[in-house]
Amino acid sequence: MESLILAGNVVELSSSFEMYAIAVCIVSITETGVLGIPSYVVFKKYKETTYFRILCLGFLLALSVFALYSLALVTGSGWSSGENYYGTYRDMVINGSRTFWGWVKWFEYALQYGIHGAVGALAFHISLHTFSKRPEA
Repeated sequence: MESLILAGNVVELSSSFEMYAIAVCIVSITETGVLGIPSYVVFKKYKETTYFRILCLGFLLALSVFALYSLALVTGSGWSSGENYYGTYRDMVINGSRTFWGWVKWFEYALQYGIHGAVGALAFHISLHTFSKRPEA
């Protein structure tokens, strides 16, 4: 069992699922608060909140955070790794440099993160647009 201290109270966590869920919430709330909402406010100010632009904004914000995080993890020379990638063992990093298959995997994950960001931005926009309408008297 793992423990987490929240507001001075110790919370026992039954598995790593809870820790993963907490980490996801912290990252997503931070990204939304620091990048998403300010960008949305700027788009709203200039009346540029079309569905296409919101999708592009979400895609690019998620992609930029992923790129900064993953490219910062590149290690120095002397480090290599590989994995079973779609049924075939592939070298991903050789001597600190990504191989062709390493870049293919990176772009695959970048696309996945971008799509998640686009869907999240669209959901944010639709919910904000739907629930901010004032009822008619």
